[in-house]
Amino acid sequence: MDLLKVITTNLVVTDEQARAGIGAIFKAVKTNLPVEDFEKFAFFIPGIEDFIESAPEGSGVGSIISDFISSSDSNMGAFADLVGIFLKLDMDTTMIGKFASLIVSYLQSRGGEEVISYLEKIIK
Repeated sequence: MDLLKVITTNLVVTDEQARAGIGAIFKAVKTNLPVEDFEKFAFFIPGIEDFIESAPEGSGVGSIISDFISSSDSNMGAFADLVGIFLKLDMDTTMIGKFASLIVSYLQSRGGEEVISYLEKIIK
């Protein structure tokens, strides 16, 4: 089953919300991983750039928060952008965790520990 189908089957969302929500999460991954690591990560997700392109722009709040907290902590800014994007898509913030959980399960089934190791770099 493809990732879009995994999301729409398990959550009550439209295809557009699913595609944009997946894209927003992958955009955060792309923003926070070194280019070489993102290229290796992207290998496991067919059409990842299409997902990223379908994500609406963030509210800009993320970059403001990042600048305020510290110039080196882009994770907080990326999360704030995710919140803004999910709200724009008429989904509440609890959906971020639901999407993330399904995406991680999907990625584990496709790339195992290697693909998850790239996500762990962002969390740390």
